Amino acid sequence: MGNFICNFVLFNYATNTYLDQWSTFTILGTSFPSSMGEVKLGVSIIQRYEWLLYLLINELLSVTDVRIPTFGDYAISQPKVLQLDMRLVKPSATIRYTIDKAWIILKGPNVRDNGFEQYQEHCKKLVKSSYFCDPGFSEGDNYIAACANGTGSTGSLTVWRRVGTNHHIEKLVYDISNFFDSSGIHSPFS
Repeated sequence: MGNFICNFVLFNYATNTYLDQWSTFTILGTSFPSSMGEVKLGVSIIQRYEWLLYLLINELLSVTDVRIPTFGDYAISQPKVLQLDMRLVKPSATIRYTIDKAWIILKGPNVRDNGFEQYQEHCKKLVKSSYFCDPGFSEGDNYIAACANGTGSTGSLTVWRRVGTNHHIEKLVYDISNFFDSSGIHSPFS
């Protein structure tokens, strides 16, 4: 299925007669779950198929004269916002953490009944894992490390969305810059 999608995108991209008239062309998508209700309790790894597709497309286009597209995603969320009555919802404690080709989601029980203190244990697990970047990698990583060692707050749902988004943006910028630096492919940003 992945090769079919890639070939479909490449064919439509390469045969687009308007491509030279557009000032930009971006591949944008997400494979992030539409709801944390789809994610089981504990630690889950979810593939970032939009990023994998982008890497494959760039690899295949690198041997052609077709220009390389830019990349976009929806960070650690879905573009479609669920319309829910938050007075009735019991959201889970989740950390959404971007890694090379996937997201790690650490999910605990709902925060209304179980509190925000569970974030400290989530952070300890993440910091001890081989996936954790470093406290200096981003402000989000610094927050995670501080929460893990008890010197930082366990935050709120809004704070954890900010922490995950901050890390995601830093990770994506790092990945894109290193991809073009090491691949020999001409960056669409230069």
